[in-house]
Amino acid sequence: MRGISCSSSGFTLAELTVVTAIIGMIMLGISLFLSSGLKFVRLTQARIDIQRDARLVLSKINRELREGKASTIIVDRLNSSMPPYSLLHFATIKGEFVCYYQDGTKLMFQKAEGGIASGPHKLTENLRYIAFAYQRTDNNKIMHISICLEKIPYPYVAGAKALQVSVEQVRIMND
Repeated sequence: MRGISCSSSGFTLAELTVVTAIIGMIMLGISLFLSSGLKFVRLTQARIDIQRDARLVLSKINRELREGKASTIIVDRLNSSMPPYSLLHFATIKGEFVCYYQDGTKLMFQKAEGGIASGPHKLTENLRYIAFAYQRTDNNKIMHISICLEKIPYPYVAGAKALQVSVEQVRIMND
């Protein structure tokens, strides 16, 4: 009669459980790392978007306002639900009438040439606040423009917002 040999080939249940737990912890660490990286990328992209919007908006307002007539500038607000000083209306030396105003979270632009109005056109939809103000009340040749843009990264990142605050001073060249 031959002897029965007990060879052990395979893993015990305890060994499999330990290996599964270790792999689970490694996967959890990797997923948390990737999740925080994705949150960083989304927030950075939101910051880049609103910085670009702020530069473009301020550049456009600056260009138009430099062609404006200082004596025609009106600073007001669209309606009582909008912040004060959030509407700018003026005439240019070319005879155009230009209007920038806040409408909720949008910055709108409207231009009229020869009695024909175009627009309104949306310049940005991430506006939190815009203010037009004179540096001094006795000098209507220098205007300050303050703008605050806000964007929540998409898809929603809990508790994260990107804010951009920009201030520009514009010298009005014409009377």
